[in-house]
Amino acid sequence: MLAKAEAGRHALLVADTGAGKTLAGFLPTLCDFAPSRGAPPADGLHTLYVSPLKALALQRLRDFRKATGGAIPLVGVGGIASAADAWERIRAGASLVQLYSALVYEGPGLGARIARGLIPLMQRDGFASIAEAVGSE
Repeated sequence: MLAKAEAGRHALLVADTGAGKTLAGFLPTLCDFAPSRGAPPADGLHTLYVSPLKALALQRLRDFRKATGGAIPLVGVGGIASAADAWERIRAGASLVQLYSALVYEGPGLGARIARGLIPLMQRDGFASIAEAVGSE
C-alpha cells in the first residue's frame, strides 16, 4: 500500500470491522511519510476512512434486541465515534458501546466526550438514565 501512495496512486484497504485495519493499514502508511522519508505526493496525502458495516452492525443490534426481547445485554460496536452514534446504539438496544478505531483519531478523551454528550441527548428524549433508554426506539 505504501508503494502505491508514494507513487501518487490510490490505495483501498478493506477488512472486517474490528480487524484492526486502521492500525494495520493507515497508521504505518502515514508514519512512513514522516519528514525523514521525504514529502508526500505534491497534492498532499489524503486518507478516507469509510465504515460500510456501520448500518449493518446497527441493524444486527436491532435484530438481536428483538430476538432476545432485551433479556441479555448487547454491545453496540462498529463506527461509534460520537455521542450521537452511541445514543443511536443505546436506543437500538445496546447496554454497552465499544470504541475502537475512533480512539485512534480522537484520542483517549473520546470516552469522556461521548459520556458528556449523552447527557443532553437523554434530556432531549426525556430519559433520566441510560438504562431507561436501552432498546427504547
